[in-house]
Amino acid sequence: MKSNPWREEPSLLGCTVDLTLTRFYQSESGVLAPPLFTGNWSFSLAIPDEAPGRYLPLQQPFDVEGRRIQLSAIYVSPLSLTVEMQEVQDRVADIFE
Repeated sequence: MKSNPWREEPSLLGCTVDLTLTRFYQSESGVLAPPLFTGNWSFSLAIPDEAPGRYLPLQQPFDVEGRRIQLSAIYVSPLSLTVEMQEVQDRVADIFE
């Protein structure tokens, strides 16, 4: 298995993370509405010593709105999904604006 190229970022592997949530919001089009409910919920998460996700190199071309993009890789874990794409004919940023 190839190593995850996003590992250069700070890592929480092997750490315990303490979280406290106080408000739950619903957003529509990126605009937050008033809180749905408030409270005080605290919990801890033990992050495994090794990444539980899988890095899948694909090199698969696909079309979005008639434009060609190369899906280079996907990283899937219980908490995240990261998609790596490359330009083939068009700028990826222009397609997803």
